[in-house]
Amino acid sequence: MLPEERRPIRRGPAGLGIGGVAVLFVLAGVATLHADVPREAFSARARQHIPDTSRVTLRLADGGELSGEILEETDDRYVLLAERSRGITYETQVMKDQVAEVDAFGACDHLAEWLLGLELPRDAALDERVYVDTLELFDEFLRLCAEHARAEAVRDAREQFDFELRQVRAGLIKRDGEWLPPVKATVQDHSRLVDRIAEMRERFGGIEHPDYRQHPEAKAEHDRLVQSRRRLVRRLTTLVATRIPQLLDEGAYEEAIVEVDAFVRFWVESVVAAEAGGRDAAVAETLAGMDFGYMIRLQRDVMAAYLRHRPEPPEVEPPEGMIYVPGGYFLMGNPDAAYQDDGFPQRIVYVAPFFIDRYETTNAEYREFHEHVKRAGDADVAHPDAVPLKDYTPRGWDDAGLSGDDQPVVGLDWFDAYAYTRWRGKRLPTEAEWELAARGREGAPFPWGTEGPEGRLVSAEPGRRFVLAELDRLDPPPEPERRFWGCGRPPPPPPPRTLPAETWPARERVPPAALGVESGVRNLEDIESPFGVWHMGGNAAVWVQDGFDATFYRRMPLRDPVGPDRAPRVYRGGTYLGASAEDLSAFRRGRGDRQAAQGLHPGSGRPMIGVRGVLPVP
Repeated sequence: MLPEERRPIRRGPAGLGIGGVAVLFVLAGVATLHADVPREAFSARARQHIPDTSRVTLRLADGGELSGEILEETDDRYVLLAERSRGITYETQVMKDQVAEVDAFGACDHLAEWLLGLELPRDAALDERVYVDTLELFDEFLRLCAEHARAEAVRDAREQFDFELRQVRAGLIKRDGEWLPPVKATVQDHSRLVDRIAEMRERFGGIEHPDYRQHPEAKAEHDRLVQSRRRLVRRLTTLVATRIPQLLDEGAYEEAIVEVDAFVRFWVESVVAAEAGGRDAAVAETLAGMDFGYMIRLQRDVMAAYLRHRPEPPEVEPPEGMIYVPGGYFLMGNPDAAYQDDGFPQRIVYVAPFFIDRYETTNAEYREFHEHVKRAGDADVAHPDAVPLKDYTPRGWDDAGLSGDDQPVVGLDWFDAYAYTRWRGKRLPTEAEWELAARGREGAPFPWGTEGPEGRLVSAEPGRRFVLAELDRLDPPPEPERRFWGCGRPPPPPPPRTLPAETWPARERVPPAALGVESGVRNLEDIESPFGVWHMGGNAAVWVQDGFDATFYRRMPLRDPVGPDRAPRVYRGGTYLGASAEDLSAFRRGRGDRQAAQGLHPGSGRPMIGVRGVLPVP
């Protein structure tokens, strides 16, 4: 016999077994439809659940039934030890002329009754050995009693045990009837402890302080719970450190990602808050002693394994002027972000496949939409929150240096961008979609890779300096004219070349001033994103769907995250006004309030935000 704590739960005789099958001694409508298997044919373990007694069900002539153990049988009567209820038995006599039918209760009946009386616990799993031993008894019954009337019910009950065994072997944990990955289950346990601690702190004010003396027993319980919570957190870290490599070795990459996501979310949302005692003032001090780099390294390791074994995406023909971005996981956010930053923490995120415009929308393309709404109105494309009879004129058209037909349209507000993409049969990208298209899956800080913008053909201040240096190298200014015998004053040097702080044509990698240079600034390394999307790190920023939420990264969902549907909205991408590497990074989030809400640069007020559309893959 197995120790009691390792056995499946048994209900009493009047209880319900698996699948709601009654295990009363009075078994209504159950008959032995075959020649029963003798008790000796079963294994010793099975015989433990098959009593060596005779039981029958007597169907009476008046329609009643009586079941129990036969103590004596004579020519005219049965003497039964019958059960009244809840294990209370009594001896009774039944005359044979009152009995219409007798059903014997054989070895298969006893074993079926025992098996169907097993009940799996709801709040926890059994030991793996218990599942294995019990399944062997199920299989023994189905082999020896294959034609039994309750064989199908036994087969269904066996499937439930087999399912739970598979879950246990997969490393899952049972909580309240639900099978959870170990990390998620431990996170749930942590939440319960945190709730209990919070209840005590609410009930006993100041109990968290070391010098609390009013209720010593409550103080001891509170401190015990705090230490239990910390032990659980440490145990979770150890669990992650062992389970994630195991999942990666097994090729369960998506399961590993789900577990890591639960761990990161738990650490950011729960551990920091709990350690700081729920006090914002204590967060900085708490964080100073934590190694958040551990989470970043963990996610990078999982993503590296995922990318090494990820199957090649199918080839998909994108619509004209668009780029296909295969769906999948990628690293989103700034790995160096601090807790108080709006891009904290870097997260693994899944994005469904989509198409995105290769180039920014140009002034000429936007002008078609502008003429349409002037002529026909905007009722079919306007956002519900847009003002009636909205003026969709971009502010960039007031600047001659930004309004060329081939330049990206700039100076749009979010409602302009929303209506334009709808008119084109598209929509705005989400932050996650834009960032994946801009930086690829491995989390490079810039669309072109890991190096900064210096020496890159990027439409921003560093790029303009680079282009000017290349123009001087490829087409050096003329030498000053020498006068005979050195007499006279030399002519002044030619004025230095300049490039205005303006957008470059959306379909060109260089500004117009560099297009005529023969040997080729245009042949230098370009700045396309890993998927081939142009000008994601400069030229014009673009609006995305998401509303701005400074803490969104801490709790955003793993799959297809979208920020709140409210103002201020987020814009993404560097601009032609960008001066630093941070301005041009692919993880920088722009908050569209004040001037930015009108598509203007915060500070200078120059137009800088445009639009780029996306389409889901059918």
